[in-house]
Amino acid sequence: MLIDTDPGEVFDKLAIINVKINLTDGLLKERNIKNFEDLSSQIEKEIGAVRFHEIFGSQEYKDLYRANLNTFRKVELAQKDNGLAKEVDNSNYSRYLSKLVLQKIFFNIDAKEIKIGY
Repeated sequence: MLIDTDPGEVFDKLAIINVKINLTDGLLKERNIKNFEDLSSQIEKEIGAVRFHEIFGSQEYKDLYRANLNTFRKVELAQKDNGLAKEVDNSNYSRYLSKLVLQKIFFNIDAKEIKIGY
């Protein structure tokens, strides 16, 4: 089962794909939509449709999505300006914290992955 290992990570992956859908077009967007549908379907089968939609529509998921979107934007900027590396690190840590909150609230599971704060 996918969700049993680290549900925060699974929803983080879903949020990343969701961000990619909104930042791409053409064939790449189509692939991202397919990946999103496949992963969503798999999660839904494992935890049920009601639970999936509760999480997907939650403020915690929205926060995780925004943290991923912010990270993607910072990475794009950092590729052009090396001085932004610290901002990318901070953004990634914020993303990690958002993932932990979602996991704790909806699955009552502590983090398996530990990151040091910035």
